[in-house]
Amino acid sequence: TAINWKVLDFQPYFTANAANCGYTWWSHDIGGFGAGARDDELQARWAQLGVFSPIMRLHSMNNISKEPWKLGMEYEYIVSNFLRLRHQLIPYLYTMNRKTAKDGIPLIRPMYHIYPQENSAYSVPNQYFFGSELMVCPITSKIDALTRMGEITAWLPKGKWTDIFTGVTYEGGRSVKLFRRTD
Repeated sequence: TAINWKVLDFQPYFTANAANCGYTWWSHDIGGFGAGARDDELQARWAQLGVFSPIMRLHSMNNISKEPWKLGMEYEYIVSNFLRLRHQLIPYLYTMNRKTAKDGIPLIRPMYHIYPQENSAYSVPNQYFFGSELMVCPITSKIDALTRMGEITAWLPKGKWTDIFTGVTYEGGRSVKLFRRTD
């Protein structure tokens, strides 16, 4: 895969829709494989998506490094923290992958798998469920130069939804714009 924002933006959709054909255990080349230029912000966002992917694999051609310590100091810190988050999710991942093996329930499912009657479930191609307890809305575009934040419009089904990064609880049944710093 090429190293650019367009490819990153396609990855969540591609990852979630793999469940449609029963392909549940796979990975993408986090950070891109080749054909592009190094971009620390892009690498950080891709690593964040990788935390919520079936397999988290920092993989590339020999001349393109993905190691956190080879990024700028700010991004080394961000990527390292997200790698630690992935490690903390191991019990959850084990449980959800056991469900996949036992019951055939994919780890990642597009929103319309859970809410097929909701038109809004089809309008968020980059949003998906990660196991039975987490919904992922990755930011796949560059930060705004003025606000220094990335943006995503998330659809929240009816109910209460708590952002694991901010602790803010949202009432569902609507779409919300979420803004996040790179960290």
